[in-house]
Amino acid sequence: QMAKQGMELVLFLAAVQHVCRIVRILKTPLGNGLLVGVGGSGRKSLANLSTFVADQELYQVEISKNYGSIDWYDDLKRLLMRVGGNAKEVA
Repeated sequence: QMAKQGMELVLFLAAVQHVCRIVRILKTPLGNGLLVGVGGSGRKSLANLSTFVADQELYQVEISKNYGSIDWYDDLKRLLMRVGGNAKEVA
């Protein structure tokens, strides 16, 4: 489980609008979205903040050089067990 860490952010109006959009998607039943942007654009920070605001857990797949389909199925299995087996809201 990820520890709740403080994040020092400067939130511009556009960032706040994006957080509101992400939270709305997370709170929608069966809602899903894809954050797209160049590296360093703040996708991860906004996702962290949005899941905190939506009172959900954040699950991230860590892809490495040797990541393959078996690893993908294992990650998917862990995620589904957390969501279905433990009845937790996970983003």
